[in-house]
Amino acid sequence: MGAISLSWIYAVFLLLACCYDLASILLFIGVSRLRKRVPDIPQDMDNLPFVTVLVAARNEESYISNCLESLINQEYPSDRYEVVIVNDRSTDKTPDIIRGYREKYGMIKCVNVDLN
Repeated sequence: MGAISLSWIYAVFLLLACCYDLASILLFIGVSRLRKRVPDIPQDMDNLPFVTVLVAARNEESYISNCLESLINQEYPSDRYEVVIVNDRSTDKTPDIIRGYREKYGMIKCVNVDLN
């Protein structure tokens, strides 16, 4: 009776090992196929379209610097995009932070919303 239960345990263990191997192979195939689908940035950078990124901001002094740093550090060529920040009547230091980035980087522009 002990030999029969050991053979069942061995069979279950072997079945689980085969399932693990199959799952690993399918995962490897899936990742390989996904890598093939990701398009590369074209080598001819002159044919990339010009892009405008709009950022709405109101009282965002805690977050606007991180946002602008992320947009500045894109892999997209800096002469092929602009960042337009729409400052919607901020009452904190958001306009000052935007002004500092605008003076430092030519691709950053600012539009102030005034309702007078």
